[in-house]
Amino acid sequence: VGSVLGELTFGMHLNSDESMALGAAFHGANVSTSFKVRHVGMADVNSFPVAVDLTDLSVGKEEKKGGGGLFGIGKKKSEEAKKAKDDDDAWAKHATIFKLGSKLGVKKTIAFSYDKDVHVEVSYEEGETLPVGTGLSIEQYDVSGIESFAKEMAEKELGTPKISLQFELDTSGLTQLIKAEAVVEETVIVEEEVEVEDDEEDEAKEGEEKEEKDAKAEDTKEEKKEAEEAATEGEATEEKKEDGEEKKEEEKKEKKKKTKTVQKEKKKKHVRTLSVDRYNVGNIRPYSPEIMAESKAKLDTLAQADKERMMLEESKNKYESYIYYIRNKLIDDEEEISKVTSEEQREVLRQSAEDAEEWMFDEGYTADLATYEAKYVELSTPAEKAFFRVTEMKARPKAIEALKTKLGKVKD
Repeated sequence: VGSVLGELTFGMHLNSDESMALGAAFHGANVSTSFKVRHVGMADVNSFPVAVDLTDLSVGKEEKKGGGGLFGIGKKKSEEAKKAKDDDDAWAKHATIFKLGSKLGVKKTIAFSYDKDVHVEVSYEEGETLPVGTGLSIEQYDVSGIESFAKEMAEKELGTPKISLQFELDTSGLTQLIKAEAVVEETVIVEEEVEVEDDEEDEAKEGEEKEEKDAKAEDTKEEKKEAEEAATEGEATEEKKEDGEEKKEEEKKEKKKKTKTVQKEKKKKHVRTLSVDRYNVGNIRPYSPEIMAESKAKLDTLAQADKERMMLEESKNKYESYIYYIRNKLIDDEEEISKVTSEEQREVLRQSAEDAEEWMFDEGYTADLATYEAKYVELSTPAEKAFFRVTEMKARPKAIEALKTKLGKVKD
């Protein structure tokens, strides 16, 4: 790295983890559109050159059948497509839109004149930087609407549409077609009102000026004779000439203007946004809307299964806990329970806890959620009735005392 960077000094104050985090923070600051921060002097570049191949849509459909390359995502062309390209009459164009080392986050436009629908293939160019076996095809597009637009323009006796395709190399290094449109320019004659000088007044003034010039020419001859006799009279003549020139300039400024309708040529643009259908070839492809919906449905099914599993585990724990609750209650509160239940009833509760435990580790091992919920109700209902009677027995003396107190207050 030092040999490449030259005289630049390395910073040794960060470890490898911190340096990656700091670099990611700088990169995020540069590409962020939500926060405006000071620009950091770093730029990410394209690692592989990207090219565009344009063919007639009929040829592109033949290419669509092929996948080729490793994993079927290369640029293998069908025999029909190759023959069509080799034919002198076949229309095809190739251009490298993003060269090796191009900055990310830029857009480029390809413009050409054509009157038929086209097939666009964006792919990597083969080179030393591209790993061996990498599929070349990135994405393909069917651009339609050109032929119908060209026919409309031909009916109006206009030229061939100019097609503009705009590609973007985003900050993630992904290339895609983001805009496609066709444009035809038409020269039209329009009438506009402009201000011009009034010609009639100009002609009248020109006649007056000619008469003035003739009169001044005669005066000039007489003035020359008089100038030999008196110099002061010569000076007066010069002042008159200057006054006459000033009057001419003022008259020119005071010329009247009028509105006149003239015809001018103007360019009118006919713009049509083209239809773009994108797809990928090969076995490894981006998610289509259908596959995305199917994947989401699978995820929802798995999420529901996880939820039911957690609910089942929770129900099992609840059921097992209640078994131990009954046993501990019969031992810890044996005296209170014996006052509200018979020996037979207590024995039934002990036996129900034992049966529940035996069922749980036998048939209950594979039981579902609904079965566990039903078994919990079956186990807890008789036990809760006995335990509730114990609670009533404990609360009864206090309730009687409270009632007596209220009755005493009523008597008073």
